[in-house]
Amino acid sequence: MRTKSPELMDKIKKFIEGYYFENGDSPSTTKIAEAVGISRAGAYNYLVAINDRGMIDYIRHPDVLPDRSSLSVHNVLLLKS
Repeated sequence: MRTKSPELMDKIKKFIEGYYFENGDSPSTTKIAEAVGISRAGAYNYLVAINDRGMIDYIRHPDVLPDRSSLSVHNVLLLKS
């Protein structure tokens, strides 16, 4: 596993905080990737690393749609104080 840049981790966390306070919701992985100039896969990997370091809580949970015909996964980012 490659080493994650502490500077990029901080940049991602600050983006998440700003986005949350501006929009009242967590940004998508795509929005994070676009904001910091990395791929969605890279953003996901950084979110996992940031979570592992205790900087955020990154939770993936399934949400069953009302007709229960399909399953959708939502990402939830919880900011640590």
